[in-house]
Amino acid sequence: MIKCINVKNLVCSYGKEDILKDISFEVENNDIFFLMGNNGSGKTTLLNCLLNNLFYRCGSIELFGEDIKKMSRELFARKVAYIPQNFNTFCEFTVKDYLVLGRNPYIRLGNPQKNDYEIVEKYAKQTEIDDILERPFNTLSGGQKQWVAITRAMVQETPVMIMDEPMSALDFGKQGELLILLKKLNNQGKTIILTTHNPNHCFCFMDARVCILNNGVIETYG
Repeated sequence: MIKCINVKNLVCSYGKEDILKDISFEVENNDIFFLMGNNGSGKTTLLNCLLNNLFYRCGSIELFGEDIKKMSRELFARKVAYIPQNFNTFCEFTVKDYLVLGRNPYIRLGNPQKNDYEIVEKYAKQTEIDDILERPFNTLSGGQKQWVAITRAMVQETPVMIMDEPMSALDFGKQGELLILLKKLNNQGKTIILTTHNPNHCFCFMDARVCILNNGVIETYG
């Protein structure tokens, strides 16, 4: 069976320093995959490799059996949605227009159609942000922006979601709500890869797979 993600012998360097050292692991379809490790362990570098944003010196990354280096950006965006940790981007769009950007891989000539906005409203209701769709994105709190970014990834309707510290801007209650949402998305067939500094998040998923990085190598995996 073709794996969702297959990483083989990955080596990534900044200058002469190897940040990732012979990394190999697999992510099965419909996995929840936690990537953990101390600051400087290589988590962000590995995420950027998975997102095809970094050149890696050795090894390969396959997405559903295809080398990501050979995939078009449009095709990759139809398979993988990304939620970053920080939202420092200045954006004058309303929340609704910001969310419809998630439909870009499917939009022709840059013009969203009625169906695209219907998809936005559908997922906004699921994440309970439908009451702020007309608000300017820049007026939102950090936690609200986090939920909007998560919703935009859902609007992208990809089989894989990659999340960098998605709990970082959320209070304890909202973290619980997000964990429940992730479980629902996983039950619907999504493969979810996320970084976290809190081991307790992993214990919310009995069948979660965990990869712990230490100094650029995999210390624990399974």
